[in-house]
Amino acid sequence: MEGNVGQIISISAEENLEEPDVDYNWIIVNQPDGSLLSPKDLKYKNNGQEMIFIPDYPGDYNFEVSITKFGDELSSQSFFFSIADLDETEDEEEKDETSKEKEWLSENLDEEDEEDEEDEEDEEDEEDEEDEEDEEDEEDEEETDQ
Repeated sequence: MEGNVGQIISISAEENLEEPDVDYNWIIVNQPDGSLLSPKDLKYKNNGQEMIFIPDYPGDYNFEVSITKFGDELSSQSFFFSIADLDETEDEEEKDETSKEKEWLSENLDEEDEEDEEDEEDEEDEEDEEDEEDEEDEEDEEETDQ
């Protein structure tokens, strides 16, 4: 199962219908090195059948519940959680947004550069045409002068 740091996570052990009045003993089997979660941080509901915890560090958590009656273990169940740091996820999303904006800006700048180049080419063409017209006018004047 997956979750996020700071998210309330609830786990329910399967109920043993054949045996009433059982005890549920929850333990933390494994947790990330940076986690400060301890057994006193675990909360219980429904006579211990449901355990609630709040992960404090990203990484993998493993819990086990032993279902016992009169000290004899009837069964056990394991629960695995992969916890992500929501802040890191948001940072990545923000980076994605920033890179999308940069991409968009560079595309627009490229388009503007292309438009500028086209405008420059148009201006050069116009100048060339004007120069040609001026040359023709000069030739006409020369012919008229002769």
